[in-house]
Amino acid sequence: MTYLGTNQLAHGRRMYPDQYILSADARYVLTLQGDGNLVMYGPGYTPLWSTGTGGRSVDSLLVQDDGNVVLYGTGSQGAIWSTATVGVGNASFQVQDDGNVVLYDGNGVAHWSTGAKGHVTGGVYAGSDVRDADQWLHTNEYLKSSDGRYALYQQEDGNLVLWSPGGRVQWTSGSAGHSGVEGLLQQSDGNLVIYAHGAIWSSNVTGSGTFQLKVQNDGNVVVYNTGNGVALWATGTAGRI
Repeated sequence: MTYLGTNQLAHGRRMYPDQYILSADARYVLTLQGDGNLVMYGPGYTPLWSTGTGGRSVDSLLVQDDGNVVLYGTGSQGAIWSTATVGVGNASFQVQDDGNVVLYDGNGVAHWSTGAKGHVTGGVYAGSDVRDADQWLHTNEYLKSSDGRYALYQQEDGNLVLWSPGGRVQWTSGSAGHSGVEGLLQQSDGNLVIYAHGAIWSSNVTGSGTFQLKVQNDGNVVVYNTGNGVALWATGTAGRI
């Protein structure tokens, strides 16, 4: 599927099959599936709402200039679903961080919503997509790719988890079940280590040089030698959603 790089569709914009938009925190996904269904997914890639149009041949979802959001079928099918909001000026169709999809007018007034509010999964954004040598990702903190789609989260139980859009788990360190977790340290020798009264997990790869951990826009988490750009370690999750 192709990410449209936004959390909303402005008036006049379309979404085609196998495209999606995301909430700003990347936990909720609104996608027009290839089977014709428009579906909202929440954390764990759990479906929260849909148009119920699976099995239909669809052309696109359009936020019309008249304020109506319409799902059009191919050929002579015409409209197969809509929000029935004709008359809303300067409309925008937004995926919110609370899991709701809302149609707003140009003044910020809501005229339609899915009502499919989700649940907060927690965590504190560490404000970056990287950790440099001798920097920590502490318990209950996460790094986020620069496009906001992927998050690397250090859980309180010691597990390090990579989430893709919708809170779908793509990789874990498999180190859950611990107490007193300090967090993840990008060591100066290139090794990634999770500490809780000692090391409970590591990448077991070291090298010479200066190293940086990066959560990439392609979904891969990589430790690079910043001097020559060579990858020392990676989760191997590029391209997954």
